[in-house]
Amino acid sequence: MQEASDLWDFLRRGCWGLLAALGRVSLTSLLGALLGAVLGAGLRLLGAPVTFGGSLLVTPLLGALLGASVGAFRCLRYYAGVLEALMLYHPRKSRDVSFMDMSWQLGDVEYSIQMVSYTLPNVGPQVSYLLRPSGRVETLWAFFGGNAMLAVDWLTFFDKVLTHMGEHQKPRTTVAFLLVDYPGYGRNAGEPSPERVLESSKLALEAAVQQLHSEVQVQLLGHSLGAAAAAQLAADWPSAPGLLVLSAPFIDIPHMAVQLLSVVLSKGLPHLYGLVVDALPFQVQTLEKYLPSSRWMASVGQRLKPWIVLLLWPVVPHLWDNSKSVGKAAKAGWQIHVLHGAQDDLIPSHMGQTLANLSQKEAQKVREDAFSEIPRAGHNDVVLKGFEKYIKLMGLTDVRGRKPSLGLPEDGAEEENGPRKMRIRESSHEGKFERRWADWVACGVRTAGALTVLTSHGYAPDLRDLLSILQSLSLSPSPTITSAKKVFERLGYRHTSLDINGRDGAQVVDLSRPLNVSLLSSCDVVTNFGTTEHVGEGEYINALAGFELLDLWSSQYQAFRNIHQLLRGDGLIIHMVPAAGCWPRHGAVEYEPQFFQALAGAAGYEILNLSLHRPSYYWSPAEERFFWDLLHELLARESLTLPESIVPEMVSIMPHLEQAKQANVLAVFRRGPGSRGPSSRDWAVAEERFQRLPGLHWKATAALGPCLLSSKLQVSRACEEAMAETGSCSMR
Repeated sequence: MQEASDLWDFLRRGCWGLLAALGRVSLTSLLGALLGAVLGAGLRLLGAPVTFGGSLLVTPLLGALLGASVGAFRCLRYYAGVLEALMLYHPRKSRDVSFMDMSWQLGDVEYSIQMVSYTLPNVGPQVSYLLRPSGRVETLWAFFGGNAMLAVDWLTFFDKVLTHMGEHQKPRTTVAFLLVDYPGYGRNAGEPSPERVLESSKLALEAAVQQLHSEVQVQLLGHSLGAAAAAQLAADWPSAPGLLVLSAPFIDIPHMAVQLLSVVLSKGLPHLYGLVVDALPFQVQTLEKYLPSSRWMASVGQRLKPWIVLLLWPVVPHLWDNSKSVGKAAKAGWQIHVLHGAQDDLIPSHMGQTLANLSQKEAQKVREDAFSEIPRAGHNDVVLKGFEKYIKLMGLTDVRGRKPSLGLPEDGAEEENGPRKMRIRESSHEGKFERRWADWVACGVRTAGALTVLTSHGYAPDLRDLLSILQSLSLSPSPTITSAKKVFERLGYRHTSLDINGRDGAQVVDLSRPLNVSLLSSCDVVTNFGTTEHVGEGEYINALAGFELLDLWSSQYQAFRNIHQLLRGDGLIIHMVPAAGCWPRHGAVEYEPQFFQALAGAAGYEILNLSLHRPSYYWSPAEERFFWDLLHELLARESLTLPESIVPEMVSIMPHLEQAKQANVLAVFRRGPGSRGPSSRDWAVAEERFQRLPGLHWKATAALGPCLLSSKLQVSRACEEAMAETGSCSMR
């Protein structure tokens, strides 16, 4: 019923807008013609020497043309407003108040949620929410969310904030938080606009201060659209200025419109180009000779951007001009901090840098913390990825006062056979940042520590992740996250998954065939975590209509060629596949380490690592405790419980494959910088040569014996001992 109502409302507004547009043009044209006729008659009556060849005829036409132009501009502005409202505002209605029962105990002080009610003139009742301590309040932080956020969406962040505050010996419990909903959002009446949001924000803040019954220092924090709401409130707030934290802010809406246009073109043109190329009867090289270079097109685009912004300025109704608000707030004395995700594809970080520079210029004061870029953070996860930075700016962190951790051992203090915490390291390589392969494959090398490694990198598992791990215990005590794509994206990486089955957000692609040209040279890192051994496997291809079963060796050749061509520049290729003789009845082919040694020589790769690894399925006591504590915590948030039969002791009795019988080949390559284009000549390995590479075998049904003793691997005695002792052995 709600969807039908929304559709009817959209159609009604669209029809009314069309009629209104026609009416505006007709009315302004008629008024222009009448004024032109009056002017022409006056000129004739006065005997004006210039009559344009007959004032009574020409001036009404000119007036009608002018009037039609004014009407057309009004129509253009109206429809620009409709388009802006559709793209900029995504209000959600919610009358759920169950969260009002939430509370947090910090020593003798209890934090609870109160409703703040007020009325917006000519609009109607409005509601925001006050998260306050039971004691006195000295500081009030007002939070403003993004264009699709409700005030209650901040509670996940504040649960983490209050948990963090509770870990201090003397937590700062004189801080309250106001969570603001815009007009039209949550329980609020009306529709959002800069003017209404400003008026509503002032009323919400005044009502909250009055409800606290004390003099408080007001601080503001806004994310995305909320940064614009916070900035304009700071510029117009009459009381003493405080801190203004802007999270992922944009400059203004015209600049954002140009940014979105560039994103659409950058993503749409390659796909269009690929469709055109696929339909052409001649070779790609023939077309490329007549096309302008991408560098030339990018240069033209950069030059046109300021002019497009200038043309959009009078057309866009809701400007949300942050440059004006930030400048005014800085002059008023607000201390402005800008935080931005380094991998924000929606609002690029240079916009945040621009506003930070403007604030320092207007304040005539240079600060090192005016702008902070959060590594590996995008637009929607920057607050959680940069959590420590946010709470530090808010004055809620004090490392010296932290209580001892009750979870995993601190860095440098491992339990016996416990996990070693790992960090993603970054190193400069020819002006680019390269993720070290050791951390990319950490979860594949040591399966039992995968959850620990991911959380140490900043990944926050959700309930579905933990339940999938629990389900995997029926096969082996090995933490298996539901989707690698979800993990990479939550860690801030732009991730594309290619698979013939199309599962877990993957694009449906047959890797045994050449890739669409739009995918070529598009990746900095390509991972093959147990994929290529299935390329050419009959049960996978025959299960889907439209895919033909090709010769297995040709399929393997094309799969490794595709991996090469997905990469751009001197990026990384990471293979983690079953070793020959291991993992029986799994996949269509199996690989010896010497295959990857030969492949690197044929393709010109630099070998960063080539080794055998034994999967580890055993959890340490610390890992077990970490998993079960986290699972029960997330279940409690959803008011769920596990059946009594599912207990931590089940881990030690679950069946699993014997470790000594299994092994994987790890091969990490860096592609040489010589080949960057998308044409087939960049792959220097002919198919005949590929098929002669040693170490690539049909998958044969084998007994479940230790694969390290298989004649296909032919490992040395020293390698066997190293595998038994450390779980890995270098094959270089």
